[in-house]
Amino acid sequence: MARPFNFPTPQSVTIGNPTMFVPADLVLNLYNQDSDNKEAKNFSQSVRDWFIHEAYAVGWSSAGPDGTNSGILLVATVQLVTRIAQPQLG
Repeated sequence: MARPFNFPTPQSVTIGNPTMFVPADLVLNLYNQDSDNKEAKNFSQSVRDWFIHEAYAVGWSSAGPDGTNSGILLVATVQLVTRIAQPQLG
């Protein structure tokens, strides 16, 4: 039995590059792995819509087709928190 595909999460990106490109073949494999879906053979609009919906559900702030129909671009919002150094008591 093949190893299951894991849906990408925003935690897998870095502050310097908060994006991830998911190729169409991986999107299709994830779609077909979901037991609620009828098996798809093409990177169709319903497959893209399902993937984008799931991406928002797991916390991606933006998701959409890349413009060449070769996959989906995911973007995470990264929030930097500045901490003020406290003097150390000795």
